[in-house]
Amino acid sequence: MAFDPSLFESRRRALEQQYGAQSAMSAYQKFLAQTRGQRQQQDYQRNVEQTLPRLTSAYGRRGVYGQGVRSGIYRRGLEQFGMETARQRGFMSEDLENALRGYDLQQQLALRNYEQNLADLEAEKARQIAADAAALLELR
Repeated sequence: MAFDPSLFESRRRALEQQYGAQSAMSAYQKFLAQTRGQRQQQDYQRNVEQTLPRLTSAYGRRGVYGQGVRSGIYRRGLEQFGMETARQRGFMSEDLENALRGYDLQQQLALRNYEQNLADLEAEKARQIAADAAALLELR
């Protein structure tokens, strides 16, 4: 078979389009994950802001919090609430970072595959040129 650069060029374009599509999909998935994670964090923050006054009010009804009254029960309850809030925020942030890291890894893998496929295509092209040259030399 004679060397036809158009065949190799069309395969190269196909690889480029495939990589572009994978890249775009990965970037969009990352964007969606980031938006979803931020929304969850905002919802959690809003929930915490709504819960804290009710918690303080509950301690006030029990008589362990109020004007001039600061009991250890109230202090420990607020400390536990704060620690749990911080723990949950940490988990949410960690989950979001892990998801984003996964999309970054997916993007790196797609790039490596694209580069490897291009290298394979160039090697095949060089083999074809060499085979054609050898065939021409035999005809002499």
